[in-house]
Amino acid sequence: MRHDFESPGEAIVFFLIGAASQYGLYWAITYCLNAHTIVSEAYSLGGKVIATILSFVALFVGFAGLWIFPFFWWRVIRHSYMFVVSVPTLIANEFDIIKRIWHSRGFAKYRLFGGFAFYFKLRQRVFAYALAFVSIGIVAWYFVFMQHSYEKTYWKINFYYNEPLPAFTFKPHIPYTVKSKTDFYGVIVNSNRYVTGSSGIFAGDEIHVIPLSLPSCWNVTFTDTTTIEFMFYEDYISSVFSMTLEVWENKAEGHHVRPESFSYRQPRNLPATTNEEDKNGGKKQKNKNKK
Repeated sequence: MRHDFESPGEAIVFFLIGAASQYGLYWAITYCLNAHTIVSEAYSLGGKVIATILSFVALFVGFAGLWIFPFFWWRVIRHSYMFVVSVPTLIANEFDIIKRIWHSRGFAKYRLFGGFAFYFKLRQRVFAYALAFVSIGIVAWYFVFMQHSYEKTYWKINFYYNEPLPAFTFKPHIPYTVKSKTDFYGVIVNSNRYVTGSSGIFAGDEIHVIPLSLPSCWNVTFTDTTTIEFMFYEDYISSVFSMTLEVWENKAEGHHVRPESFSYRQPRNLPATTNEEDKNGGKKQKNKNKK
């Protein structure tokens, strides 16, 4: 293999392919170590089939990444070292050029340096650095200034299987619209877990089930400041293809959900009776029959 690149494009392609192969190696190792668990805990039959196919894909990707590993990292380390070593020289040359241009001022030197056009081209380097610093300063000031006055009202999150989602704070008396193509499993409202009625097949969730089924798009307006988190039905195919969650502030679309809907389904309480009460009741009944 050659030690140097013939063009910048070749270097960019090499590093992109190398970085992708190393990420694939990491993914393949992680997937193969957990393949049995992934297949056994798949949510659906389709998920089990995809998980099995991905096991063979992971083996192929892992072998490819392992083969590229020594060539890629040797070049990365070598070129990084060459760049670090040459940085002081590059900086010194740039300062030297700027110094020479700046000290070559004077009308009498225009003709000596090839006329005004050539002199102006040399000066462009100084102007370029000055304009670059001014532009960076303006952009930085703009972002810092806007950061203080900007308030986010729309969130779009792409997440993968078993990846934690952030908690949202809903303001009082403001409608929020929630949308996702993935089915909602439930929500956590102010640290209280509420599982939708369609989730009763999962053991241990009976105490959290609420008589509510959340559609793909719904909106809610709370009367107090509320912290809310979302839970979804997830399959292992989502470890390859991401799921999407969208939240809009001050927007009411889709099915309207009342805040009071987030309350646990209370079982019907029957009056408790003791053995002593049953005996007394039985005795009274017998006395009535005697009469």
